[in-house]
Amino acid sequence: MTISHILFSIAGVLLLILFGYHFIWGNAAYAALRPERGGEDDENDKKFTAWLNGRAVFQMGSIDLLLPAALLILMGFKFMEVNVALLSALFFWYLGYALFWLLSILFSKGRKKMDYAKQGQWILFLVVAVLVSVGATKFDAATPNPAGNTAMSTMTTSQNVPTVPQQ
Repeated sequence: MTISHILFSIAGVLLLILFGYHFIWGNAAYAALRPERGGEDDENDKKFTAWLNGRAVFQMGSIDLLLPAALLILMGFKFMEVNVALLSALFFWYLGYALFWLLSILFSKGRKKMDYAKQGQWILFLVVAVLVSVGATKFDAATPNPAGNTAMSTMTTSQNVPTVPQQ
């Protein structure tokens, strides 16, 4: 196992742990914020509808943690070829999460300096971005994958493209 595969595995396991925490404890914390439902056109009904929409978006975050975790673990343990384009997308995805999380704290009214530590998810997203970036940088495309092909040979398609005979 190369350093790249180890870094991808660590990033994947970290995301899997974050998924578990988010899904179990985060969901319970969000459920505690549930407002009482009122009648039609009641202010409480509007608050409940907004809360319910937020809960659906909150659970979309679960998928944003689970699927990349699975992909990184599959690449890390060599069940899937390392895909540099996918790694680039994951790097920018989690770097974007870290930056937008920081910006949302920065531009929130009533924030305090401690909010950066209390809302520490941005640090974990930054760690994942760094692990993916360093792993991709250290990846040796000439290293054979389990199928015996090199990652580089699967990226160049000229060998595999059928040619049309010239007349």
